Amino acid sequence: MNIGKVIYSKLNSIASTFPVTAPQGTTGNHIVYHVIDVVPAYAKETTSVFDDYRIQVDIYSNSYSGVMTLSDSVRTALDRVSGTIEGVEVSDMRFDGAQDAYEISTDEFGVSQDYIIKVRP
Repeated sequence: MNIGKVIYSKLNSIASTFPVTAPQGTTGNHIVYHVIDVVPAYAKETTSVFDDYRIQVDIYSNSYSGVMTLSDSVRTALDRVSGTIEGVEVSDMRFDGAQDAYEISTDEFGVSQDYIIKVRP
């Protein structure tokens, strides 16, 4: 799945960005993303013209104000973006909700954001 290249390229300049999980011991500002679901959009008797990816982006920081700032930056980087990114044709990215979190084991504040990303397979 090339969707990871798209997400990484858009977010790694904001904070250290990792697919699926951060390395053990990672603290401070960082982002973890993973694919929740992929729904193909078939047209008659052809293969999928576009796939809709549901992506979860988990954002972490040592402070609540820090995670809010990062969360705003992530949304700015991803919401309503389209075009060819890292060789992947992205028709649309859209924000689909968020919730606050707290990671007790690392004493970090978090925000989980969901996005729907439509790409050509």
